[in-house]
Amino acid sequence: MSIDFPALPDTVSVDRVKVAPEVELRVLRAGSGSPVVFVPGWNFSAEVFVHQLTGLAGAHEVIAVDPRGHGESSKPLTGNSFPQRGRDLAALLTALDLRGVTLAGWSFGVLDVLSALEVDGVNDRVARLILIDEPPRVPFDPANAAEWGEAALNHDGLPAYVKFLSTDRQGFLEYIAADALGVAAEDAAAEPAVGKLIADGARTPSTSRSSPASRGSQPTCRPQLPRLTVQASRCCFSRRMPGPTTRAGG
Repeated sequence: MSIDFPALPDTVSVDRVKVAPEVELRVLRAGSGSPVVFVPGWNFSAEVFVHQLTGLAGAHEVIAVDPRGHGESSKPLTGNSFPQRGRDLAALLTALDLRGVTLAGWSFGVLDVLSALEVDGVNDRVARLILIDEPPRVPFDPANAAEWGEAALNHDGLPAYVKFLSTDRQGFLEYIAADALGVAAEDAAAEPAVGKLIADGARTPSTSRSSPASRGSQPTCRPQLPRLTVQASRCCFSRRMPGPTTRAGG
C-alpha cells in the first residue's frame, strides 16, 4: 500500500467554527494562498486529507472540514442530510470569509459540495470544483440504465447499503474502509490504513451515518450542473484517495 494516514503535523491548525445553532464544525488549516476546501466522504473526517494538508500547503491555504456528525464536529440528532450539510458548508465559507475557493468533495462529500452551491451567494465565493469519485446523484438501483450513477458498484444499490449499515455496523465500516482504499477484503485485516479508517468512521454515530444514506437517492444535483459558472473537474480514483501531489484546479 502506498497510502497511509500519519498523525497531523504541527503545521496544521485546528479550529471550531459555528455554522448553525448548536452546531460547530472542526476545521483543519495549513498553508497560505488561494484556498482549497476539502470535504470527506461518508463516515470519514478531515484527517483523511492529511497528505493534502501538507502536500499542497506550499501553494494554497488548505482547509479540511469534518461535516456535522463526523469526526470531532457537533453530532446533532437532526440536520444530517445533504441539503443541511450543504448549508453548513456555505456558512463555513462565509464565516471564514473565503473567496476564490477551490471546493473539493470526495465520495458523499460531492453531494455536500453541490448542495452548498444552491445557497445564495456561494457561487460568488467558489471559483473551482473538484468532484472526486461520486456522481451528482447516488444510484438507487445500478441495474437501471436511467440512473445517473457509478457504472459498476459492487453492491445492490442504496437500499442494500442502508440495510448493511443497520444490521452490521462493524462489518459495514470494515467494508467501506477497505473499498475506499482499494484493498481486497482478504487483505484488509492486515492493512494499518484500513484500521485507521475504521476507527475514524466509528466516531460517526449511527444516526448521522444512516440519515444521509437513506436520503441519498432522493435529491439530484444533475439539473443544476449546466448552470454552474465555476470550472469543474470530475476526478475518479477507483475508490482510492488522491495522493499528496494532487493539485487544485479545474
